[in-house]
Amino acid sequence: MPTFILDNNLDILTFAVLVLAASGSVHVYLRRNAGGAGLKIRAWLILCLLVTLGSLLAVLAGENERERLRQQVEGFAPTYALELARGNHASITTKTPADDPTYLALVECEKRWQAVNPAISDIYTFRQTADGGIALIVDSETDYDRNGRFEGDREGRTDIGEKVDGDLDKWKQALKGENVFDGVPYTDRWGTWVSAYVPLRDAQGNIEGGVGVDFDARKWSLSILTRRLGVLAFVAVAVVILVWSGKIISIAGVEIRRRRAVEQSLRDSEGRLRTILDNEPEAVLVTDEQGRILEINPSGIAALEVNDRTSDTFDITTFVAVESASAVATWIKGIATGKPGRLMFRINGLRGSQRWLDAHGVPLPGDEHRPATVLLVARDVTTQRAVEAEREKLQQQLVDASRQAGMAEIANGVIHNVGNVLNSVNVGTHVIEDRLRRSRISNLLKAVGMLREHRENLADFLANDERGQKLPDYLEKLAVSMSHEQEQMLAELRNVSDGVEHIKAIVNAQQSHAGKRNVDELLRPSAVLEDAIKMNIASCERHLVDVRREFEDLPATLIDKHKVMQILINLISNAKNAVKECDREAKQLTIRVRRGEKEGQPTIRFEVQDNGHGIAAEVMPKLFSMGFTTRKDGHGFGLHAAANLAGEMGGSLTAASDGPDQGATFVLEIPARSELARRAA
Repeated sequence: MPTFILDNNLDILTFAVLVLAASGSVHVYLRRNAGGAGLKIRAWLILCLLVTLGSLLAVLAGENERERLRQQVEGFAPTYALELARGNHASITTKTPADDPTYLALVECEKRWQAVNPAISDIYTFRQTADGGIALIVDSETDYDRNGRFEGDREGRTDIGEKVDGDLDKWKQALKGENVFDGVPYTDRWGTWVSAYVPLRDAQGNIEGGVGVDFDARKWSLSILTRRLGVLAFVAVAVVILVWSGKIISIAGVEIRRRRAVEQSLRDSEGRLRTILDNEPEAVLVTDEQGRILEINPSGIAALEVNDRTSDTFDITTFVAVESASAVATWIKGIATGKPGRLMFRINGLRGSQRWLDAHGVPLPGDEHRPATVLLVARDVTTQRAVEAEREKLQQQLVDASRQAGMAEIANGVIHNVGNVLNSVNVGTHVIEDRLRRSRISNLLKAVGMLREHRENLADFLANDERGQKLPDYLEKLAVSMSHEQEQMLAELRNVSDGVEHIKAIVNAQQSHAGKRNVDELLRPSAVLEDAIKMNIASCERHLVDVRREFEDLPATLIDKHKVMQILINLISNAKNAVKECDREAKQLTIRVRRGEKEGQPTIRFEVQDNGHGIAAEVMPKLFSMGFTTRKDGHGFGLHAAANLAGEMGGSLTAASDGPDQGATFVLEIPARSELARRAA
């Protein structure tokens, strides 16, 4: 690129075009904005002279730089040739092996020269071949990009005897004994160069080869171009000074006239601003940092009920209600120090009226002639305040009504959940009563009476009497039977006890609902589900409902047992009622627990499926609404409360049904959390 610019003198042409274009732009600008006066003829003549002189000086500077570089490159070559001759270069032929010590020493010599002299791109030796061509002899590795590494074929060592292509005239001139410099850039497979060639002589002084020294053509051209641009830049500065001076002279007269017009415009603007302030419906005041009123518009006069526009006797805090006076004084001082702000306060007019003002204040900077002041713009919001007070009163009434409705909803939820558990407790007590009524304890009393009757001859009775012989076996069987009855009644008593404990937990949970965290326990989901089934199993058996369990083996997780139990007992009870009321011969519940996933997080899914009367599509959206029920004796609290409990645990309660007589499935899904998660929380 630099070579192309030099060959076509693009730097000089660009300089001339830019100078003339910039001068023309200034000329046009002055004619449009300086009263029609542009650059004078004299200025244009000087500009043309400067452009011509600058172009000539740039060409001369480039030629001087070219000559300096040529001498530098030519000066290196003879020195390198002398040292290569001393290194016995004459002994190297095209047949010399690549590991020859003399050859390797010459290679290292060339690499040292390249390392200490960054201006040189490459050093190499050459000889003429028998067919009149040129072959390279010693051409070492070359670090062209100066990164300290020899990379790729371009920077690798050239094989001994590699033929050179292109114009070889200057190479052959060096082999004839001439020192030659080729200042015209040429390109080979290694790059684009300008080069110097000198003869290489043996110990007897005979020419045995040549030495070539390459200089990067881009750096060569860039150095010349830089010198030329330096001269052009110096001339450009002179042009800028000339043009700028002309511009300043032309503008100076226009600026004086413009300032006069601006001053008149400011006076007109001040008059318009005064008119605006006098007709502004908001109160506008200017005070000092102590709150003394310096200026006030008519709306402000009306709000404060004062008599004139300015007064040294009035202070804004004089009008402020007692409860806000201190806050307003502090607020104004803060604004004066550069902190704009907003404040609402009540004022008392001099004639006794009371108003609420919503004021916004900003500081007005001062200078050495006047101190900083405060601009206040205040809007009368008395009517809005009254409306807001009434709205707040109505809002509080609404909150109170909502609280009472919420308390009623909680009470209904407690009653419903307790009712579900009481059903199970009631069934359990009936079972215990029935088993006690059918107990064989009376038979035991008969056996004891028989023993008492024969206590005088007990041994003979047991040995010889037919009834006595059967008595031990009978007592043994009776003991086993009564032991079995005891186990059954204890199991029922445990269910009744669990139900009572669950009722207590429901009541306690509702009493401590506000402000307390959930009570999580590390439990197996299947165990919790089994407890819920036990609360309903007696009722299911009484109504001939088959309960099927499909439990996936899940590890223990953190569960709020009583909340989950409330939901599951409600779902199982509802499912039992759905199949009980159906005419279907096979009444069946399928209760499952398995793993789930929601939004990438693990969950536990409790499913209660029945083959009862199903749910109609139009009913489904209202299923969990407060007070909605499809049962004649229902009250609509159970599913609504269950859905709320699921939400409190971060889970969800959903329902699905294919329609009437197709059964229904309810799914409780809660997050699966480990003990480690609780500790982290």
